[in-house]
Amino acid sequence: MARRPRWQRLWGRGRPDNVDPELVELFRSAPEPGDRARLLEAASEIRARLAAAPPPAADPGYRAHLRASLMAEARQHRLRSQQHPSRRFGIFFGAGLGAAGLAMVALVIFSIAAPERAGAVTVRASVGGNPRVPVTQAIQLSFNQPMVESRVEQGLVITPAVSYRTRWPDPKTLVIDPEHDLVPNVSYVVSIARQAARAQDGATALSNVVIPFGTEPLTATAQGYPPSLVAVNPVVSAVGALGLQYSENGELLLTASGSVVANGNTQAVGPSPSVPLPGPSAGAVYSISGQPAVLATDATNAVPSPDSQQIAYWTVTNSGTATLEVAPLGGQGQVSTLATVSGTSPDVVWINDSSLVYSSSGQLYQVNLDGQSNPVDPFVKLGPGQTFALAPQAQALFSRPAGVPTVWNLKTGSSVTVPGLEGSPQWSPTGSQLAYIGNSDGTDAIYLAGPYGSQPRALLVTSQGVTLSDLRYSPGGQYLTYLAATPGVGVQAGAVDIATGSSALLSTTTGLSDLVWSPFGSSLAALEAQPSEGSMVVTLQLSVPPELSSSRSQASSALAVASDLAGLQVADTPSDSAAIGDLLAAGSSIPPATLQPGPFDRFYAVSSVPLSAAASTYQVEIELVRDATAKDPAAAQDEQVTVDVSGPEPLISGVFLGSLTPLPVGPLVIGATATGAPGGSVSFALQFNSDLDPITVGAQSISLQDSGQTVANLQIAYQAANRMVTVVTGPLPPGPLSLTVQAPLANVDHVQIAVPYTLSLPTVPAPVPGS
Repeated sequence: MARRPRWQRLWGRGRPDNVDPELVELFRSAPEPGDRARLLEAASEIRARLAAAPPPAADPGYRAHLRASLMAEARQHRLRSQQHPSRRFGIFFGAGLGAAGLAMVALVIFSIAAPERAGAVTVRASVGGNPRVPVTQAIQLSFNQPMVESRVEQGLVITPAVSYRTRWPDPKTLVIDPEHDLVPNVSYVVSIARQAARAQDGATALSNVVIPFGTEPLTATAQGYPPSLVAVNPVVSAVGALGLQYSENGELLLTASGSVVANGNTQAVGPSPSVPLPGPSAGAVYSISGQPAVLATDATNAVPSPDSQQIAYWTVTNSGTATLEVAPLGGQGQVSTLATVSGTSPDVVWINDSSLVYSSSGQLYQVNLDGQSNPVDPFVKLGPGQTFALAPQAQALFSRPAGVPTVWNLKTGSSVTVPGLEGSPQWSPTGSQLAYIGNSDGTDAIYLAGPYGSQPRALLVTSQGVTLSDLRYSPGGQYLTYLAATPGVGVQAGAVDIATGSSALLSTTTGLSDLVWSPFGSSLAALEAQPSEGSMVVTLQLSVPPELSSSRSQASSALAVASDLAGLQVADTPSDSAAIGDLLAAGSSIPPATLQPGPFDRFYAVSSVPLSAAASTYQVEIELVRDATAKDPAAAQDEQVTVDVSGPEPLISGVFLGSLTPLPVGPLVIGATATGAPGGSVSFALQFNSDLDPITVGAQSISLQDSGQTVANLQIAYQAANRMVTVVTGPLPPGPLSLTVQAPLANVDHVQIAVPYTLSLPTVPAPVPGS
């Protein structure tokens, strides 16, 4: 049986692509399929010929005239066919029509101006562009039309490789559930081949789908100690500064009612003077991570969306109402109005990338980006000002009905009061804790309670007369920052380690307010009061404090100092040269350009090994990483940091930078340690950035040499949950060690390691004391 032409095979599924709909409907009425077949076949061939050798463009008026003639002929043919069913429909394409005429026939019939399909496939990701995605978060892809699910899954690739399951809540939504937590501090890319991103109507994406994102880093601060301050960096000065916040992608936002000055350039975009400002003060919302840019005006209670794509805020009107508006966070695009309330601007929070919750008339409402608003949780009572604080995952909520601090269990509708709670409480990032300030017998304290306000315990109790305020959880939930006002001293910023209750002031600077954590957990932003009118926005770069225990190894001390330098090199604001100078040994000659921040988003402190058996200097291997974008792959730059540990504190004596190259494909070692044990045995731990194929992990891919001789009988194990390979030896004679990882080691996508990794030690490491 002869194979039908492609366009004719498509005809049975509906109108062909890119056709003039009115004309084709007339052709469809032809009683014999062969009639329309001949016409459309000819038009298809004509269009192919013209694409190969396009003729000069014809008069647009001729195109319109030809279309009218074809329409008339088609209608006349339909009438003739009804009167004489035996007659066939046909149009003679003679030589006299000319190339331009043939072009017009093709363009009229197959009109690019009247497509039938809904359009190209587009996709939006819950993680897209976010450099600090929680490692426990699923990846959700939202398509603009129903998809061919099997095709999408076949073309789906995640780099670095991840073991995952997929599910489709509906034909337009794909949820990717990793089998294990993602690797912290890693640059990921989700991609789908263009032809695999196919909709049920046959439409595809215009190009390959590429969705880059990064995961949140683990804190580098030693457990049990609060963070310490490395440097204070000025960002901008502002008049009438009202508040700071970070978006999840690290963009720093400032709301101010007056001028904002950066590098001597002033921007003044205050509230409209004709508009009354009931409730909280209003101002312009600026992005200040670079040159200040205005995102919204007359705004209060501005909050960025979880995917860092949009910002929601209230704006007041002359009629005494407030409207909830959403604008693109990039400052370009249309502003949408979602809701209107009477009186003051209430609280508003995002519950996902496309829905928000706000309060009005004592009731909570949920509204989506289409402006559809519905009341929710009718049992929750709000108090004066209609303030509330919603826990992550929306399992609990804080409010003040009749002024009484109350925590609501949104699953059951039950509630519990929290006596003595002052100000606004803070939910931990996972929603498992509620932190708040309470006062007992005139003394302030920080309390921690369960997710529903139960079983509170005092975390930090202040001295008499010290007033606490402005609690903020660190992104990882390990620390709480606070402001402490001491009589005769002023307001200072402090931090407390939640695991131990150990606390310390971040600096002796007074006049700080509105502390907010960067999403990376490595710095804080704050407002610093100036002697003259206005405030300075500053960032506080945090670092690992020296441990009080003498059991800290020299290798980890060297690693910590090199990590401090790398942290400054990937800081989201220009680093203080004095802070870098404090890390350098006297007389070290390192070019300043080597030490300053580069185009990097994260770093891996891969290993720290002694350069000699005496172990007076260590070499720390650092991998500086530039995250992937939709156009460019992730890139990395090797950095070798030499640290002198012979003095009272470790200092950097040398830095060598490699060249910036694309991040290798396949598994990558992002952490390596070697620990000695009694009897001369050694335990190696290798951390990988991707899920490994367990079959490839073994003696065929991992080898150890001692003084150039291959070591046999290695115990090699792979822990899939944390992507860790451990290698344990028997007793070894003293001598230089060299551990090598190479192909056929591969990830779960069967991509082998591209660049062999080697960890070299000058001798067998000494046992850890007490082991």
